Amino acid sequence: DERYRAGQFHASRDLQARSRLLADRSRDLHLTAAKWFFALNNPSYEDESVELHKRLDVVNIHDLSVRQALAFANKHIILCARAGLSKTILICGRGRHSAGGERPILHAVECFLDTNKDVSSSLSDPSNGGRILVFLTQGDSEGEAVEGESVQCCLFASSPIILLGVDVKGDENEPSAM
Repeated sequence: DERYRAGQFHASRDLQARSRLLADRSRDLHLTAAKWFFALNNPSYEDESVELHKRLDVVNIHDLSVRQALAFANKHIILCARAGLSKTILICGRGRHSAGGERPILHAVECFLDTNKDVSSSLSDPSNGGRILVFLTQGDSEGEAVEGESVQCCLFASSPIILLGVDVKGDENEPSAM
């Protein structure tokens, strides 16, 4: 930056540190908002009084960013596979509020599902274009997380990503709504 070139190394270093702190804070706030929207759209997801298969039958991931929706969809598929479900429904939205009427979450999730080994097949719900019917692989699935490269195609990114900074294998940093 200009201060570095002007020989103000300490000021430059302080600004860089402050920038990193603000970026971390921004990421934390986005994650908090994503968890809040997920919990708002899926009120019984963590309700242990509801049977597990009923909680996992349908999950609503619209109102999230594409990256956040993919992270929650990934965790949901893992939970469904571990619970032995044969199918689930992902509500992605119809794209009514997206630029040009595109359905970015739906398209990204379809790509993600095509690369997920826990999914035997998926198709758009003929009765509702904003939903995806997901049929899960039956067998000894452990519900492994997808690698960064598998999700990369869904975001049309050039480098691997870490979804929400979440370790979907059970780290304490995982979304509390999952």
